[in-house]
Amino acid sequence: MIQRVKRSGPIVDRIPRAFCKRLSDFSSSHRSRDASRVLVWSEHLAENGEDLLVSEATVVGPCHRIADPICRGVHHDRSRCPVRLPPERLAEAAAVMGRALVADPLFSYVLPDAEQRSSGTCLMMASLLRIGLAQGEVWATPPPITGVAFWLSPVHPMITDEDRDAAGWQEVGAAWGPEAFARFKAFATDLGEVAGSLSVEPHWHLAWLCVEPSQQGRGISSTLVRQVTNRADAEGVSCTLFTFTPRNVPIYEHLGFQVTLDTTLPRSGLRLWVMAHPPRVKP
Repeated sequence: MIQRVKRSGPIVDRIPRAFCKRLSDFSSSHRSRDASRVLVWSEHLAENGEDLLVSEATVVGPCHRIADPICRGVHHDRSRCPVRLPPERLAEAAAVMGRALVADPLFSYVLPDAEQRSSGTCLMMASLLRIGLAQGEVWATPPPITGVAFWLSPVHPMITDEDRDAAGWQEVGAAWGPEAFARFKAFATDLGEVAGSLSVEPHWHLAWLCVEPSQQGRGISSTLVRQVTNRADAEGVSCTLFTFTPRNVPIYEHLGFQVTLDTTLPRSGLRLWVMAHPPRVKP
């Protein structure tokens, strides 16, 4: 049946059964046709302060709720609901990421020439997305792609040299040239030393989050982040990220992340914020 509920927000009415997803974690009894589907609206103040997060839940009996979130924007905008990146759209996603990162402090340091940065960033993102598709999870907005999030999972938390080589990392270095590649290696050494001092508990790591510049400020990044942090909450697993951009810090703090380290990397001179999202206890 369809259950009509109100929870600190607007009343949500009929929801087609087709909207229910990701029931694979439930036992066969939980998949019974008697299980009711509800949508629970919770207020979501994204970058522009106007978006709503819609969470989908499956209710089994009167007291046991097992939720698997599905994120949607205002007015039931299914065009914003994240999907796993199809491999055939890797180039499109890499182009979006390249445009989003062209002014990022990291790439301004590694590729100081603006023209080289434009093409070089996109090339690197294509290589990293190959790793994400093989070893992690890559979520994106439905085509045309406007936002991409690449997560490393608790199962495969580190990118190895073998991963990079298989994804075409040597080709990236050749295109960048020896000076740019040396700068990136200096940065990577700095970052490796920081990462080595952090907790090794299983966690999700948000490696890259990029939104098309013309679409920023519309809650896309928040929707992409919550796609995994909500799941991590349910699993009792933390999430982490690194950022080099000051304006990103309050955005991530709104999404439940906390600054655990604020430091300057010695070789690159980049300021780094390490942030963590502890799992929220579910009722």
